[in-house]
Amino acid sequence: MKNEMKAGVSAAMIPGCILCLVFLAAGCGYRTNQGSPALMPGKTLAVEPFTNQTAYYKIDQLFTRAMINELVRATDYRVVAESPGADAILQSTIVSLRTNPVTFSKSSFASTFLVTVNARVQLVDKFSGEILYENPDVLFSEQYVINTDVENFFSEMNPALMRLASDFSSTVVAAILEDF
Repeated sequence: MKNEMKAGVSAAMIPGCILCLVFLAAGCGYRTNQGSPALMPGKTLAVEPFTNQTAYYKIDQLFTRAMINELVRATDYRVVAESPGADAILQSTIVSLRTNPVTFSKSSFASTFLVTVNARVQLVDKFSGEILYENPDVLFSEQYVINTDVENFFSEMNPALMRLASDFSSTVVAAILEDF
């Protein structure tokens, strides 16, 4: 009996090992998502300029630029600005942008603000019209601090909006890729 153990795998264990390998190869039911043909790697994706429904000037341009940069950085899609040669079209709307005070200084001026953006995002297959990805209520927030000294006043809202646009774009692109 000691000699059998030293020999390694016995003949009785081979069918069990083969069966185990078959189950491992089957993958326990998990399959890769083949996704839409419009979003296969190397396809062309048009990013339409964001629609701005707020009173904030050029916020749409900031978010459009951030979305294009993130798609170029994180995907294999060819990103274009116009839809004639595209396989899919990304349409986005900034619905609202609010700033609210969070903390106040000793002189009762607000010193920290929270800027919140609410947007709609939709990715559409250009040929079939099928909605490939949709989120009608994307909500993002970012804090920023202002110097309450009147002589040295500087608002950090624009840098906060740039960070917010970058985070927004990263999250939306990740959500789109997750579906495909």
